[in-house]
Amino acid sequence: MEAIVQLIAQRTGLPESTVQTVIEAVLGVLKERLPEPIAAQVERVLLEGEEGIDVDDIARGLSSLFGR
Repeated sequence: MEAIVQLIAQRTGLPESTVQTVIEAVLGVLKERLPEPIAAQVERVLLEGEEGIDVDDIARGLSSLFGR
């Protein structure tokens, strides 16, 4: 998750600690609302990283979600 945190912090200008908190909050909501298999995949990508996942795309999506 560190790569995503750093990228979002860089692109939004937010402190990494704030980005970390936001990602954890979003992950919590997604885990509650998504079906378990999908929630597990999202968590695995964010926490462990996964080959073939474009961190830039994730960062852009989260940035646009928060209006940055």
